[in-house]
Amino acid sequence: MNTPSLRNFLYCVAFFFVAFAVGLADLLLDLAFFDSSYFSGWALTSLIGLLALFNIRKRLPFLPLGDARTWYLIHIVAGLLAVFVFLMHTNWTTPKGLTERLLALFFCLVALSGLLGTWLQKYLPLQLSRRGEVVIFERVPRLVRKLRENIEDEVQNSLETTGSSTIVDFYQANLLRFVSRPYPSWERLFSTSKRNHRRRANFENLDRYLNEQEREIMHRIAELVSAKEEIDYQYTCHLVLKGWLFIHIPTTAALIVFAFVHIAVVHAYIAFS
Repeated sequence: MNTPSLRNFLYCVAFFFVAFAVGLADLLLDLAFFDSSYFSGWALTSLIGLLALFNIRKRLPFLPLGDARTWYLIHIVAGLLAVFVFLMHTNWTTPKGLTERLLALFFCLVALSGLLGTWLQKYLPLQLSRRGEVVIFERVPRLVRKLRENIEDEVQNSLETTGSSTIVDFYQANLLRFVSRPYPSWERLFSTSKRNHRRRANFENLDRYLNEQEREIMHRIAELVSAKEEIDYQYTCHLVLKGWLFIHIPTTAALIVFAFVHIAVVHAYIAFS
């Protein structure tokens, strides 16, 4: 077993061991006629605090707090434990009070967005690496602008060398908007884009009206358009990898706020009852 696989295995063992220990402690408290919800509640609060530290660790990479990979795995294990403890804390039922339901809603949003983000961070980088060189997100606008200039140079060349406006008209009708800026291609994340199919069909339909010289120019334009489609795909992947955090982080902040409200309400009820 190689080192990453061994490390992942050890984290899985740690998860099941801690989950078993927490579940056993909760059961023993119930058998001893103690309210185990306080134990599971504070355990859940501690796990949420540990999960929140992951974002702080990412913002302070210069501190000697361990490598990012270790923190990432701890974050995943702690997140799975939090789901288990949450279900245990709610007795595997739907909460009844308004605050409790809002707290449960935000917890579910955080958990689901976290699971989605974990999968996306595994799937999309792998897909990008299989396609060759990965385009840096910040360079996308400049690359698109350069591609547009190259395509327009070819279009202008067709007009000057052939005296025909066929390619010019085709460019203005079918390509101008497409090459003007990066376009997210959501459907291409998991399948081939229908828009790309239609674009290639337009190229094939035009071919019958071109002479040999124009076909050579259109072949070069088609290669540039394919490069633009690839940039759009990578642009979309980067947007998804960055965008899911705009769900995960705000809902985490809301979860922490409602968790403190819940704790305050519970302890106020105990103090005045």
